[in-house]
Amino acid sequence: MRHFMQRSLNSRTRFAVLIWIMFSGLLTVSLFPQRSTPQGNIIRDLLRKIETKIKTDQTYLNIYEIKTDAAFFQMAEQKLGIPIVIRNTKDEDVVLSRQDPETEVKYNIGVIDNPAEAESLIFVYIARKVTSTNAAVSGFGTQEETAEGEDAQFIKEFFRMTDFFYLLKNYPAQYQQLRDVVMSGINEDKFSDMPEESPIMKKMREKIKSDKGKASTTNIEHIEYLKFNGIHYYPSVLVETEKKASGRRGGKDMVVTQPGDFMIDASFSHLSFTMKEMIFGPGIAGIELNTKNRLLNALPWQSPQINFGVRFMVNLTGEDTKGGFTVKPEDLIIDGKILARLAMNTPSLNKVNPFLTNKASRLNVTSGVNIELTTTRFFRLPVFNLFFSIGSNKLPDPVIRFSNSDGSDYAYFSSMSWSATMNFYWLTSSSRTGRFKCEIGLGQYNVFKAVYKDLLESSRLISNNIYPIIGLDFNFIYKNSEILGIGASYFDSRLKGSFWLRAFSFDEHVFRLETEFISSPFLRTLDEWETEGGVFFQIRYRYGL
Repeated sequence: MRHFMQRSLNSRTRFAVLIWIMFSGLLTVSLFPQRSTPQGNIIRDLLRKIETKIKTDQTYLNIYEIKTDAAFFQMAEQKLGIPIVIRNTKDEDVVLSRQDPETEVKYNIGVIDNPAEAESLIFVYIARKVTSTNAAVSGFGTQEETAEGEDAQFIKEFFRMTDFFYLLKNYPAQYQQLRDVVMSGINEDKFSDMPEESPIMKKMREKIKSDKGKASTTNIEHIEYLKFNGIHYYPSVLVETEKKASGRRGGKDMVVTQPGDFMIDASFSHLSFTMKEMIFGPGIAGIELNTKNRLLNALPWQSPQINFGVRFMVNLTGEDTKGGFTVKPEDLIIDGKILARLAMNTPSLNKVNPFLTNKASRLNVTSGVNIELTTTRFFRLPVFNLFFSIGSNKLPDPVIRFSNSDGSDYAYFSSMSWSATMNFYWLTSSSRTGRFKCEIGLGQYNVFKAVYKDLLESSRLISNNIYPIIGLDFNFIYKNSEILGIGASYFDSRLKGSFWLRAFSFDEHVFRLETEFISSPFLRTLDEWETEGGVFFQIRYRYGL
């Protein structure tokens, strides 16, 4: 396996020393490339001292060694289709894949892991080991030929710090090519033939892979997605921290986030409220009122209904912790709502609603109940979401009706809808600033057409299809503060999207600008109960969430 040797100096001090060396070296090479000068001699003397220090003290400057051979560069050249060449200060091209038939070439590449950029290395030296018959060398940057028999070895440090400074200054493409090849070897585990691997190398590989993005394997991303996008209070996931040692005792502790006295999320289309007294042993309760239809292709206030009721969140596997409700990444949690659905003439407000740009809905709903359930991951399964909206099939006087030529009226009703979906989460990097959520599943809603002559004369079911649901959301979170969110979902040949942006905040008060939109149908005409697409704007206020 690859072998990295950890150095003992403070990483910030080491990096500052290295940056000063690189700047000085580049300045020297650029200003004095051909002739000897007092300044150039000072830099060269400094580099010799550093090389001598490395030779005698391998805990200097946080330098690690990657061990590989010419065969690695030969395979890399075959993949790239071009030779891997680096040029030294003598303007000599060095081909790292070059190897005589009777010799074996191995390399020790000294690098510094750049703490300012996760996927970058700074090269310090390359040492070459050539299997020969009567030569051997020891030390760093020296050539000591001895006769130790046919199997003795000759080691030559042939690419120095000054060579790398010169390469980076004058031939940056060659430097970048070498960096990419070595980083690819680390990421693809190409140096696994070495006898051992240090914990630093393992940490470095994990850091490189994590910074290329990874899928979520715990409930942290799900809970935090709800925390930043949902309209109710969600506790922070417990963070495990090291305790400060007291005498001989040390250990770990769990940080518990304390809730405020009350939490509010309010906008032009919804209101939710939770008090500290509503946070009990294993769960949380809350109150909600909203004007949305979760499944139908309708914007807030467009569907003729108002929903109100209770929300509950129960931790089925959590431990009792002082401070109320707590969540750990592995806990099994049920998050649900039971809301009464009341049919009301909310579309009549569209004429005076400056935040809604589309026409009033053509589809009525019957009064009933909405039930929503969401689980966290369990048994390594994805997050599950269930939604049911059920009402009576006895169609009342419609809020929205249209006239026939024979003097009768007709109207469209939906009494039932449901959806079942799964959530998957990805992170763009280990910093967790970019977060994706993908939702896939199925949904269904029914549509009746009713005819009235004073009273209901007849009704018939005209649509009751099941459609796929595909959704994708992206959140940008910086230092555990929400910055923006973008989402889109596809259902019944229509695209529904949302966008929110954190406008400003002070203390625990946060204000957002939000937009929702619905497109016209794709690849089909409007159904008789549908309206064209539109946009809804609103300001959202959050406190204590």
